[in-house]
Formats: sequence, C-alpha cells, structure tokens
Amino acid sequence: MDKAHTEAAHQKGPFPPFQKENFASQLVWLVMSFVVLYALLWKLVLPRVASILAARRARIEGDLAEAARAKAESEAALARYEKSLADARANAQAIAAKTTRNSPPVRKRAARSWKRALPPSLRTPRSRSKRPRPPR
Repeated sequence: MDKAHTEAAHQKGPFPPFQKENFASQLVWLVMSFVVLYALLWKLVLPRVASILAARRARIEGDLAEAARAKAESEAALARYEKSLADARANAQAIAAKTTRNSPPVRKRAARSWKRALPPSLRTPRSRSKRPRPPR
C-alpha cells in the first residue's frame, strides 16, 4: 500500500462505529442481539446450570449425611473396643493376681526349669555372673 492511500482512508472521518450515520442502526442491532442471547441463556443454559447445581448440592448433602453416619458408627465401634480391652485387662489382672497369690512356688519351679532348658553355654553359674548387665 502506498502512503497516500492510507492517509486518505484515515481522513475520511472518525472511527466507523462512532459515526453519527451508523449509530441508530448499531443500537438496533445491539438490542436485538442482546434480546436473542438473553432468551437463549434463559431458556437453554440457565435451566441446565440450575439442575447441575441442584444435583451437586444434593450429592454433597448426601455425602455429609453418610460421613456423619460413618463417624457415629466408628465412634460406637471404638467405644465397644475400649470397653472390651478394659474388660480383658481387668480379667488378665485378676487371673495374674490369683495365680501369684495361690502358687508362688510355681514361679520358682518354672524359672528353674527354664534355666535347665537352656544350653550350658547360656546358663549362668549359681554365683553372680561377671558379665555386665545390659542397660534397661
């Protein structure tokens, strides 16, 4: 393009959308386009979006209710477990107390038989061993 042609195009007038002759027709097309797009959105897009949001809300509420139910169930299971554990501990302590009260010689005999079952290299002599004891 030559320089004279581009300068002549710029000197014709203002930017075409701002020309007074085209302003009324542009407003009419603007209003018509707006009304058509608004109607399309109102009839087609917005109902779909609303149904998606309603389904999402229902799913979230269902998931929250399921989580609350699972939490209550797990808390009940934990309480049952802790009660069972406490009962088992109490029962074990009662059995241990009864065993130690009724038969102290059994412990000594068990210790002696255990020492006899060890191989000679691991047995300690009757006197104190010179080996250092491991720290506890």
